[in-house]
Amino acid sequence: MRHMTPFNRRKNMMKEFMRNFFDEDFDFMDLLPSSVNSGLMRTDIKETDKEYIIESEMPGFTKDQIDISINDGYITIKAKREDQLNEEREGYIRKERSYGEVKRSFKLQNVKEDEIKAQYKNGLLKVTLPKIKEGKNSSKKIDIE
Repeated sequence: MRHMTPFNRRKNMMKEFMRNFFDEDFDFMDLLPSSVNSGLMRTDIKETDKEYIIESEMPGFTKDQIDISINDGYITIKAKREDQLNEEREGYIRKERSYGEVKRSFKLQNVKEDEIKAQYKNGLLKVTLPKIKEGKNSSKKIDIE
């Protein structure tokens, strides 16, 4: 008898636990307090032959709370929210406040700054940056010595 059943079973249970833990689709951001998690702005950047497209998820903000600026070769997207809810009824008073600010900056290259356009709809900000010269950026693989 080489393997003792209880130890072998425990070893397999631990392997199974670890496999399940790391294979699960798990978002660690859900564990963060909402005050930390609210400071993130998930952003995708897409390139076509004629333009770059920045799409940022900004739920809970209004168009007036979003600011887009260009400074020193960078485009900065930021938004700030200060909401306050006052509710009074039958002797019960509730006051809730929430504050949030998000900000992201991206370097501009090969962009017609005067022709940048932005749209905000259903919590998604879409910024279109037309290129000065058309065509995709070339890429080159660098060999490591």
